[in-house]
Amino acid sequence: MRVESERTEGFARLLCILILSVLMVAGLGMIALSWIPFSVLESKARAMSAHGQLQFFDLDFYRGMQSRLRIIGLLNVAIGALGIFLRRYIYQLAQRVSSDFPMFWEDCKAVIRSTPGSDAVCLLCLTSIAALLRFPLLFQPMRGDETFTFLTYASHPFYVAMSFYNNPNNHIFHSLLMRCSYLLLGNHPWAFRQPVFWAGLCLVPATYLAGRALYTRESGLLAAGLVASSSYLIKYSTNARGHLLICLEFTLLIPVAAYAFRKHNAVAWGLVAILGAIGFYTVPLMLYPFGGIVVWVLLLIATEKDVSTKLSSIKELAIAVSMAAFATVELYAPVFAVSGPGALLANKLDIPKPLPIFLKAFPRLIVLLTWHHWNTDIPKWLSIALAAGFVLALIFNRRLSKQRVPLAIALALWCLVFLVLHRVIPPARIWLFALPLYFIVACAGCVWVSMAIFERLHISRAMVGRAIAVLAIVVCLFLGIRERRSGSVYLDNEGRGMEEIATFLNGQLRPGDSVVAVVPSDTLLFYHFQQHKVPLSYLNAPNGNRVFVVVNEQKGDTLLTVLKVAKRSDLENEPAKLVAKYETASLYEISVRQGASADGS
Repeated sequence: MRVESERTEGFARLLCILILSVLMVAGLGMIALSWIPFSVLESKARAMSAHGQLQFFDLDFYRGMQSRLRIIGLLNVAIGALGIFLRRYIYQLAQRVSSDFPMFWEDCKAVIRSTPGSDAVCLLCLTSIAALLRFPLLFQPMRGDETFTFLTYASHPFYVAMSFYNNPNNHIFHSLLMRCSYLLLGNHPWAFRQPVFWAGLCLVPATYLAGRALYTRESGLLAAGLVASSSYLIKYSTNARGHLLICLEFTLLIPVAAYAFRKHNAVAWGLVAILGAIGFYTVPLMLYPFGGIVVWVLLLIATEKDVSTKLSSIKELAIAVSMAAFATVELYAPVFAVSGPGALLANKLDIPKPLPIFLKAFPRLIVLLTWHHWNTDIPKWLSIALAAGFVLALIFNRRLSKQRVPLAIALALWCLVFLVLHRVIPPARIWLFALPLYFIVACAGCVWVSMAIFERLHISRAMVGRAIAVLAIVVCLFLGIRERRSGSVYLDNEGRGMEEIATFLNGQLRPGDSVVAVVPSDTLLFYHFQQHKVPLSYLNAPNGNRVFVVVNEQKGDTLLTVLKVAKRSDLENEPAKLVAKYETASLYEISVRQGASADGS
């Protein structure tokens, strides 16, 4: 017992020293970086400005960055110094974490031991099916957003992704993982997608754990089967963006937060803070899922009858949220220092709309469009059954759920209030994180009805559990086959045919030519031109005796719209000839008459 106590105290001291050391070193490091000469940074900026992400670097920007680095560095040093004076409280918190760890570890092992063999076999089968459904799509053509992420961030040193936030496309944590994958595996689309691929596979058992924490093992299994075969989740498991990571982090937060609230375990609350901080570091819109979790726990606390228990839970939640917020600010410190707070907080794409316009657009753009994406390749009868199960689970929550307050209701309330206050309509992919939760709640309602039927038939619960495990595999295979037959994920890819066009142009282009392309085709061609050693100077060259126009039909492009967006109206009346077509990408050739120019003169 004494040895265990000494280990706990030693770990607490080490954790306390580590936290304070990191703060001091980070602060001193930022101050030291502020003294790097302008000429050194300018040369690096020019070396990486081929795609335009660092063209804003000038002397004024350098001076602003220098000041911000010193201010943030001094703040970190000050916080570290303050931490030394408050080390007793930090030590107590670290000691609590250390002392609660054995209980947390034992409870984790108890969950594993209590998992029936049939559930483990079923999860292994579902995860294997998920891998088989996703693996071929690792080799699909590059998409626009993931190509932009690679060219702008992941293909450059780590500090570029960590500090330059010139576009919301920089899902920083994912960009760093993508950079690691690129360095380890090379410049291949399948390599860039490894982080989200493995996150997609981990989402299957994570959904089972979340379903088990909220409802029953059977609900978790059935929901895991839907997650494994969902076309929408397959799409983002093979698209090198940060949305799937947010989905996994939110799904993991569900069982962890439920356990932290029930057991008042400091390790679990620490995990809530860590998962929240990583989520925010991936995409700032983690505010939706993390805020939903916080509101849910607050509502659970409100249902407690004992006042002392309420106060203790509120204190634990406040500490966890504060830790998550502090860690998030620290992680974004390089962004605040280099790009400035406005780069992160003032998103140019998030323009609040007048309330009447927002309320009018809300049902179609958020509810119906999200519903459409969530039910891609799911037959109508199954969509209706899941929707009915979802409603039943919410109505009869007290009978079905282990939690007194439905998480889905808390999440919906939080998101609705935030949306109305913010009045910004986010794209449907933002709500991807809630899809596993929807499946869990829907499956809980369906399982409850099934259990009631089987009880009347006097079939044992163990037999029902095995039947649902088999059903989960059958449903997963059924939906997986539908996805493969429809090809919906592949057909939604706007990069199809772009590499073939780059290959074709490699043998056709000659001095004086120009290749006209607009978003996202220009980014895709930039990547493929680099891959096939095509000079980048041809891409959107201002003039040209011969102009090739790339039309991306998957994005709804036409020849005229491309010329208009590219500001080449001088070519609208010129005769165009279709010279190549690869899937949904068409290439037109326009021979410019003598006397014509880019300004139409």
